[in-house]
Amino acid sequence: SLLISFSENLKMNLTLLIGIILGLVILGKIIVSGMRKSERGKLFLDSLLLKLPLFGGLFRNVALAQFCRGFGTLLNGGVPILQTLDLLEGASTNQVIAMAVHEMKRHIKEGVAISEVLRTNTIFPETLIWITTVGEKRGNLDETFLDLAEYYDREVPARVELILPFLNSGVVLLAGFVVGLLVLAMFLP
Repeated sequence: SLLISFSENLKMNLTLLIGIILGLVILGKIIVSGMRKSERGKLFLDSLLLKLPLFGGLFRNVALAQFCRGFGTLLNGGVPILQTLDLLEGASTNQVIAMAVHEMKRHIKEGVAISEVLRTNTIFPETLIWITTVGEKRGNLDETFLDLAEYYDREVPARVELILPFLNSGVVLLAGFVVGLLVLAMFLP
């Protein structure tokens, strides 16, 4: 009886429900598009992506791989560090990384070592900082950053493999919940 009344209500209000869902999706798209147009909005959305419980590490590894690959490639091509940072700041797809690169430029102009500058920003993990320190001491930052890019490129699929069981479990739980509701509805008066 509960299932039948739910079904009848759903039939009567299906167009309203679809309209509400569609309206919320369109509203969300408009809000996100509007936020993407401002620097503060982009920074907010990118920092939010990096803090997502399961996916934040994945987005962070992708951003770090792009940063390291760009840095290593430009240095390997003979581009001076400050010009490299200018190019990276403009080319960065993640506003959090772009802001960190902007800060790096300011500190490097003052003569601070790259590894010390990286240490001031929480987006860069300790491993990256430590390996950069070694690369600075050995005088091969270009190779160091290209190696780091390869490392983060390998970490992305590993992170996806880590996330998949959680997603599978979530889908199974949701399906079990729906089936449980249907079974309950059939046996209740």
